[in-house]
Amino acid sequence: PTPTPILAMGRKNSKSTSKWTADNHEAQLSKRLTSLTKNAKKRGQDLSAALSKTQGYKRTALSHDTTDKIRHRKLLLSIQQLTRQTSNLKERLENWDDVA
Repeated sequence: PTPTPILAMGRKNSKSTSKWTADNHEAQLSKRLTSLTKNAKKRGQDLSAALSKTQGYKRTALSHDTTDKIRHRKLLLSIQQLTRQTSNLKERLENWDDVA
């Protein structure tokens, strides 16, 4: 059995052995840049503004928790911790009053 190339495109068991080359990468980047410039001209935007909007898109789209969600969870946890502490103090106070 011949080993399949690491960079083979397509499915793992496909018969295609074409590889992702620097030419493919360059072609995709130029296509993307052409598309961005065309859309920026249609909208009357500056190209740098259009590029700055697309940077970080994948990272934010793939991240599951936004900062608001993280802050909300931290707030909920601190509220739970405070309610536990107050209930513990309340029990201690009630037990202390019974002894005195």
